[in-house]
Amino acid sequence: MGLLDVVHHHAGQYRTAEEYERRNQQYSLTRRGEAAPAGVRHAPEILASTGALRTAVSASARHATPTSPTSPTGTRS
Repeated sequence: MGLLDVVHHHAGQYRTAEEYERRNQQYSLTRRGEAAPAGVRHAPEILASTGALRTAVSASARHATPTSPTSPTGTRS
């Protein structure tokens, strides 16, 4: 499922190829397409909320921690 739906109007009268392309296809946002910009607008609010960024950073650090010991030079032993 995409972000846009395309509707074709084949029964119309068109004088040029450009007019056919412009008037024949009409695009509209799907529900998912409407939700995408709302999610982008909402994300900074969530990240700015107390502790959200700190939680994300600590989770990222946990996943980046090597599972085997490293030597003082940073290479795994």
